Amino acid sequence: MGNFLSKRKRPLDPDSINSPNPKRRNSTDIDSPVLQQEQQSDNRAPPTMDYEEAAEPLYSTGLDLANLAVSSGILGDSWAAISELRSQVDRDHQSPSSSETVRIQEFEYPGYKVIAFVTPPVAASYLQEESNLVESSSSEASEFQFLCSKKNPSFAINKAAISLFNSLQDKLSQLKAQLQNMDVDALLRDIVKSEKDVLEQKSKAFDPAKDLNDMKVCMANLEWYKKRCENDGRGSGYFDSFKNKVAKRDYDAVKFMKKLTDYWEQVVEDAEKRPQRKGAPLRHRWLFGGTNYRRLVEPLQIAEYYKGGKGGYISQGRSEHFKLLEQWLDKHQKKPQNSVPNNSKIKIMSSITEDSCFWAHVEEAWISCGLLNSGGSNGAEIKNLVEFEKYVMGLLKKYAVTPDIFLESSSYMQWWREYEDMLGKQMMGAFHNSGLIRFMKDEEYFHYKSGTSVFT
Repeated sequence: MGNFLSKRKRPLDPDSINSPNPKRRNSTDIDSPVLQQEQQSDNRAPPTMDYEEAAEPLYSTGLDLANLAVSSGILGDSWAAISELRSQVDRDHQSPSSSETVRIQEFEYPGYKVIAFVTPPVAASYLQEESNLVESSSSEASEFQFLCSKKNPSFAINKAAISLFNSLQDKLSQLKAQLQNMDVDALLRDIVKSEKDVLEQKSKAFDPAKDLNDMKVCMANLEWYKKRCENDGRGSGYFDSFKNKVAKRDYDAVKFMKKLTDYWEQVVEDAEKRPQRKGAPLRHRWLFGGTNYRRLVEPLQIAEYYKGGKGGYISQGRSEHFKLLEQWLDKHQKKPQNSVPNNSKIKIMSSITEDSCFWAHVEEAWISCGLLNSGGSNGAEIKNLVEFEKYVMGLLKKYAVTPDIFLESSSYMQWWREYEDMLGKQMMGAFHNSGLIRFMKDEEYFHYKSGTSVFT
């Protein structure tokens, strides 16, 4: 077992890193076992991040730390120090009388110091005795919770390693004293400078402000695609057209979708690590741009998902960046000063469906119809269909769904025809009725298309 900690004395000198032969400073043995309103226009690009006031801590990801370690030469130098100390310990412990369990040694390099500590080889019999793994949820692993991360919330660690660590906890006072002698302020200044360099390099490769204008072109192309697929009321709608992909324009839409998705996944990832403004991950320009993107593009992702015969998109297949964009918008709109009154039918009618997961609900309702028709779990499927009726009617009353769902060959209308047949067979019960059923049977959707529907 080996480890290291570095003590930075001054900024790294590029000409002196990766020194092949560390200078030994001293050696010590220890004999014991181990969205509020913005103050400026949203038409401007996000400002350069103030590192002292950043909402997230410096080096919030292991990748940034890894980049620093590799590029600076610290990784290679620390490994050389550990290897040398490891060789010393191996030689010294050839004698069975040695009871040393940890050795600490400081190595000096140009620009910084490395404090290495290693333990002697552990007997194979001891490893076999404690070879089982301890889950992170166990109280035995409480000291190792720092190994958890958002993407890896749990882990397992060898019990022998835990036992060794516990035996050393009270025996590393000298190492602690050495660490207390570090020039912490200088180290932090070096880290901040290094992170600035990393972020500057990243900004050259990904400029969200510049690329956002390029994404507007992709959005315009997809909006044109959506309109073409409706074909003045004679088409199937862009969801079904994209799902079936029978025309060249469907494949052109794939390219625009991919460019937009790559861009917004990167924007969301960056905003999650380092918010663009205090109190909110995204500035208004990106929040509303991301909302338009989500509402236009996610239906295409849903189309591809169900085309493959899958189910349960919302719980199993939805991308994390879509979830976050929706959460951030909801949080923004809950603030009184940001609420948007629903008083313009024409605006909603000419826009896109508010719930970007609408078509996933349609597909799930269609699956429920199929299961009910085939004699599946009647109770569960009936409940799902009743909930779907309420869901759609709620959207219609708010004019929050666009009229393209009523195109004759759309998935929604195909679902309705199958569902209407099931109602005729009384598969939903002899007296089942609802607002949506009356709306559809009375063909009120023709009034809805013109914005003249009256809901009671």
